[in-house]
Amino acid sequence: MKTLKKVLSLTLVLVMALSFATLVSAKSVAEYEDASSITYGEAVDTLTGLGILNGYDNGNFGPQDKLTREQAAKIITYLLIGADAAENLKTSATSFSDVPADRWSAPFIQYCAARGIVNGIGNGQYAPEYFVTSAEFAKMLLGGLGYGKNSEYVGDDWSINVLVDAQNLGILNLGINYLEAATREQVAQYAFNAITSDKCYFVAFSKDKEAYVDLERGTLQEQMGLDRSESVVINGKSHFVWLRNGQPLTGKAWTLSTEKVLGTSNLGYTLEELSTRTSKHFIAAADEPVTYYVNGDEVDAADVDAVIRRGVTVSLIDNNGNGKYDVVSVIERTVGILLGDVKVGQTGVISMPGIPLPANTLAENVVGYEGLKKGDYVLYYFDETTEKYDFVKASVVQGMMTEGNSAAIQFAGALRVASGLVEVNPLSAFVSNPANHKVPAVAYLDESGAVIAISTVDTSIPQTLSYGFVVGYQYNDFYGTAVVKLVTEDGVLRIYEQAAGLDGIVEDMEDELDLSASNTRVFVSYALIDGKVLFSILEDEKLVGADYEAQSPTINIDGVTYFLTTDTKIVYFENGKAYSTDNVHVANGYKKSVAIDEDTKVNFVVDPNKESVITLLIVDATAELTTTTPHYAYVPAGMVPTMRVDEKGNLVHDYLVYVNGELTKLTGTSGLFTQTGLVKYDLSNTGYVTETSQSEADGIFAPAEGYGEVSFIDAGSYFVFENDEGDVKTLLIDENTKFYSVDSVDGTVSAGELVQSNDLIACSILYYTEGENAASAVYFTTTYKF
Repeated sequence: MKTLKKVLSLTLVLVMALSFATLVSAKSVAEYEDASSITYGEAVDTLTGLGILNGYDNGNFGPQDKLTREQAAKIITYLLIGADAAENLKTSATSFSDVPADRWSAPFIQYCAARGIVNGIGNGQYAPEYFVTSAEFAKMLLGGLGYGKNSEYVGDDWSINVLVDAQNLGILNLGINYLEAATREQVAQYAFNAITSDKCYFVAFSKDKEAYVDLERGTLQEQMGLDRSESVVINGKSHFVWLRNGQPLTGKAWTLSTEKVLGTSNLGYTLEELSTRTSKHFIAAADEPVTYYVNGDEVDAADVDAVIRRGVTVSLIDNNGNGKYDVVSVIERTVGILLGDVKVGQTGVISMPGIPLPANTLAENVVGYEGLKKGDYVLYYFDETTEKYDFVKASVVQGMMTEGNSAAIQFAGALRVASGLVEVNPLSAFVSNPANHKVPAVAYLDESGAVIAISTVDTSIPQTLSYGFVVGYQYNDFYGTAVVKLVTEDGVLRIYEQAAGLDGIVEDMEDELDLSASNTRVFVSYALIDGKVLFSILEDEKLVGADYEAQSPTINIDGVTYFLTTDTKIVYFENGKAYSTDNVHVANGYKKSVAIDEDTKVNFVVDPNKESVITLLIVDATAELTTTTPHYAYVPAGMVPTMRVDEKGNLVHDYLVYVNGELTKLTGTSGLFTQTGLVKYDLSNTGYVTETSQSEADGIFAPAEGYGEVSFIDAGSYFVFENDEGDVKTLLIDENTKFYSVDSVDGTVSAGELVQSNDLIACSILYYTEGENAASAVYFTTTYKF
């Protein structure tokens, strides 16, 4: 047999080479040094060719690097007015105090601000170096198109409204947490979606019609002069290049799955059934001649009929535009199960336990392995044209079997048949066992929805459930979908699509949730299914029977005594208050709890093995949870914090300071450690710095400026120093007093030994803190007198 790659005519190769590459002047995604790590290649390639995105000086694109707010403003500006105009954009002033007019990004930020596309973070600031989230970037894209003029993108529900609109318009389609900081390639995909979606055209809000109206300016794609070239078919798939004003943009060829593909079938129908007009499964008539391929190998028609069965994908392609198919492409996948996690070695060789890959197969020759893990059922094949393995994860459906036979079963509200990709019918043994009927089960499906494997769920093992609060919900009647704004038991805000129930329908929960200004949160249990959330409302609310004392291991609820442990999670969230990080507090363990008044409403979850032990306690009250033990850090002069997004998606600041003489990174919000020298700081129960201060009220003492020289030391007992003009102070010390030396040149701090000043050196006190009977810590510096 021949492969399509081998039979591709020399003429076609030359045409493709000339048409796709000769006139290219823009950089292609393939030229980036890290091109193999770019997932959204077509998006990155197109935006690179348009001059909207570019790489780093080292030749990398940096697909996983986070994007800042000022970089986002640049992308939006380039999208709306083009690279040439954007490069020459200038401004003499900006709307934000932290964006001077001479900052590189000022023209782009001001362009977006003047058109209402971006807003600041408050106090007249834009925060140009803060990371932008996917939801924030989608809001900018929507604003550029004209949306958001009806105040729907402001207030507590702005993010839900943005996500609903952006998903309906085809901008957000990655199925990730859109409230987290976006990467460069994710932003490229969002912008690419906005360019190519035929739903993304320019609009204006009509007050008379109370709706958005089309401005008839066309789409972004039309304004950019962007179009797809005529396609060529490789292995039954149409390939094209992007053209701008009729000329190749970058020369990179991409697969076009819809153009010239007359139809596909994976239900097991023969070619005769698919090409006979009187057949109810008719797709298209055959042309003459017809070329046949199975996984990239050219075969005879009889060979195609021999492999067609349920789960095998058959595509009929029209290569000459006459409405008849002249290419048949068949993809026959193999079923496998991963017996271990996927690993890629330093040399790039991939290991997929349970899958018979040839020895030393490189990860770059395997498509779709990312995210696969031990226990996953997979469908894969080797493409003879690309010489790559192609993997997809089998779909998973949970539910119950109500009836059936070896041919088909009624499962999770749908009729399911056996896949033709497996040698042994998985339904035969399953349906014949009475114990498998009307019990929880899980089925794994091929691309046609047929069963490749099925098993019952072991209900003797406790099923893992998570708990949290629904604080926002929006159901779309037209699409039958819903977006859920969920606060997890860790106090983190997430946004998910709602998963369908066992009947395959997404239930409208708006009335049941009944969210309002007085009912801002609803306690739920939930589970994540393929990145979507399925939740149940928990209404078992009770009252605290007596005042609860802070840090007590017992609590009275409705007259019953329960126990709290060091592992109990206590969430304080007062109903009636909108979600914010200031309104939700989490204490990990009873030792970090605060007092609760009698008759306070609570929800709780008990340990399934110890019914008197509470694992999760939800308190309908607000509490400030900070530690009371004072902490001290020495802040060197000129210390500048760095910013990053933590694992919960929050923007935080890292401060490099000295704690107990050791250089330490402390994390918190902005505006901390603004003083130089010894500073007191408070820690929250999560280990973040919440407040800093520097005064005698904080237990920090210091000699008057220009004084502090040590004149006498009685080892282990006390020392004497000049405290102010004409004032000498004696400070008691003991075996617990710590001494720290501050380098007078570079400001570094280390453990040191206090010495008495003499004619050569001056040992001077900078700061000290006092314990019950003596100084607890002393900071000093030593300088030469000559």
